[in-house]
Amino acid sequence: MSTIPCTIPEFNSALSFFLKEIKNPSNDQDSIGNLWKGLLLHYMGITEHTDEGIQRCASWIQMAEQSATRYGWLLEEPNLERDA
Repeated sequence: MSTIPCTIPEFNSALSFFLKEIKNPSNDQDSIGNLWKGLLLHYMGITEHTDEGIQRCASWIQMAEQSATRYGWLLEEPNLERDA
């Protein structure tokens, strides 16, 4: 699977965009699903990180999933395990 190489600040930017878009009622399920996949690919592509930083990002992904679900979006369950 391809990833999107990024830094933690770039991941945070993608996360912020996702959280903004799940609140937009003009989006559809496909667009939110694609944003979700993109966010996960950002997470999997994080470079230059500490274990603590990755754990924090994983927590943010779980929070984003819960928020999207509260807004009524259906998301595929992420696999947050990373290869070392």
